[in-house]
Amino acid sequence: MPTQRKPTPRKAAYKASDVPSSRVETDRRIPLIILAVIAALMALVLIFTQCTKPASDDNMPAPGEPAVQSSASSSSSAASSELQAPTNPSAKATFSEYTWGELKEISEKIAKAKSDSDAIAIATQYNLVNADGKLDPSATKSVALNDGSTTEVRIIGFNHDTVSNGNGKAGITFMFTEGIGTAAMNDDGTSVGGWNNSYGTYFVGIELWSLIPDELASNIVEVSKSSNDGAEGSVSESGDVFWLPSYAELFGSSGTEFAGASATLGMEGSQYQLFADAGVSASSGNSALVVRMNDQATSWWLRSADPAHENAWFYVDASGRPADQGAPEQAYALVPGFCF
Repeated sequence: MPTQRKPTPRKAAYKASDVPSSRVETDRRIPLIILAVIAALMALVLIFTQCTKPASDDNMPAPGEPAVQSSASSSSSAASSELQAPTNPSAKATFSEYTWGELKEISEKIAKAKSDSDAIAIATQYNLVNADGKLDPSATKSVALNDGSTTEVRIIGFNHDTVSNGNGKAGITFMFTEGIGTAAMNDDGTSVGGWNNSYGTYFVGIELWSLIPDELASNIVEVSKSSNDGAEGSVSESGDVFWLPSYAELFGSSGTEFAGASATLGMEGSQYQLFADAGVSASSGNSALVVRMNDQATSWWLRSADPAHENAWFYVDASGRPADQGAPEQAYALVPGFCF
């Protein structure tokens, strides 16, 4: 017969009196310790909040005003701005070595010059002129046109032309050295209305654009030009991106051999620096004005109508000398200028 085990009695219910007095005191302290820890944490949070809060409400911006940056933030922003600012082109040995973008930046510097001498000083710094501040007619830069051909341009002046929007001067004026196509000034043989009413202005202002590469075209600015209307004393203004030079811009307004037209021709602008530096004269041929097409010297149109005749236009002959009585329906070379 198996031995019967005596049942184990159940443990009596937990009573506080069964716990030693020291244990009771310890258990009573636990909630107090927890509360103290919580209070300490809240104090740390408050201290951190005060440290990160602006020192004074005086530094807080008024509604709608920008927040005042700390010196560290300002320094960081300044450094970022410097990185994003336009580059300052380093001086190249020759005009031809600059990109069109670099020439645009230099042009903007020249446009801000306070005087003509300051403008020439900047041009000298970038080797755009000789040491004596004069332009060299042989200093050119190549342009690859969109039709696959290549031509050249040269600088003819600084701060000479006024930007059409009234925003000061165009820093640099350029001109092609070769004919960019041929055209009649007017197929109907008239000079009435002058440059602003001619096919020539349409050709250089509209059709020429298709030949100009984007990297050049994007930097060109429209400038104001004065042109006679084919009548004595009548001159109009136009805004042109590409334009043909006037008689006065090449030869100056004084000493012209066309005495009957001299007063009106003198109202079409003033002589560019390049032609003044080269000693261009209306009384003789000028190598600086010899234009070639297909390897041959050729005649080329000016934008100056002959104000003494309603069916004649001024042009430059193959020797670089000015000529009048050009028949407007004759196809001569077109040699445009433009500005940055």
